This record gives sequence, structure tokens and C-alpha cells, in this order.
Amino acid sequence: MFETVLGWMSIVTSNNGIVRTTLPAPSKSEALEHIRSEVKSSQYSNQESRILEAKKIIALYLAGKSTETNFICLDFGHANTFSVNVWKMCRKIPFAETRSYLWLANMVGNRRAARAVGQAMARNPLPILIPCHRVILSSGKIGGFMGKVNRVDIKTKLITLESSSVLNNL
Repeated sequence: MFETVLGWMSIVTSNNGIVRTTLPAPSKSEALEHIRSEVKSSQYSNQESRILEAKKIIALYLAGKSTETNFICLDFGHANTFSVNVWKMCRKIPFAETRSYLWLANMVGNRRAARAVGQAMARNPLPILIPCHRVILSSGKIGGFMGKVNRVDIKTKLITLESSSVLNNL
């Protein structure tokens, strides 16, 4: 658990990499409850170096710095191959840029799978490290976020943070 400029976040690791990050929550107790509802502690290990590395990257990112996350080792657990392929391709979307669900479907080889891509994004276990907030509707509208309408505010904040950072660096 750690505090960020947007709220409290959690990081969970296994011996193979980072398993789960949470979106910022208003309170430490809410973030803890969120992670407890999704993660069985007996399945994971406390890899302090991985946690510190991810915390550093997330803190830099939330400070508006363009950060590279592809070097961070992620553990996708028992996720299906399609979802893993979608998440890996999503990680390639550049900082401060967006792509559509349709674009992502094309990139994973199934142009008819835009809805399935949306479902994979909704199940993203590693928000920010897998920047699903950069995936929007083909119409340019923001769409949902993490499978919840009430989290669109966070998606909007992250997109705004990235575009503001780029503008500030011009």
C-alpha cells in the first residue's frame, strides 16, 4: 500500500513478477479492501525489490513523467492467451497517445474482436503498468474504464495527465 497524488494504491507480487496493481482509492482502508477482495495472500510473495521498482515508476508517472514500463516483469497468472496478447499490445501504446479497441483488436489479429478487447481491458489486473486508459472508442469518446462507469473519472485524469505532461515539455 502506498499513497499517490490520486489516492492510495496497492501492488501485489509473485515469484514471477507483479500480479496486481489497483487504481487509486480515496483511503488506505478502501484500497486495502479492494485488494483483499481480489487477491488471496497465500498465492503470492512479497518481492520487495519488485514492489519498490513499481512504486517508483508509478510515482514518476503520476508526477507527469513519461515512464517506460515494458521492462517491469509482470505475472499474468492464469489469464487466457487472448487477454495476455491484448495486454501486451496495450503496453506498446506510447505515452500520451490513445488507440481504439478496434485498433487493438486488429493488432492482436482479430479485427472483429473489439468487444472482446474491451472485456480484456475491463479485466486488466495491472492498471497503469498496462495502460488500458489509453484505449478509447473508435468515435474518440472515452468509453468505460476497468469495467466500471464510475471509474471514468480516473481514466480522464490519466489521459489529461499524459497530454498535459507532453504540452509542458514542448
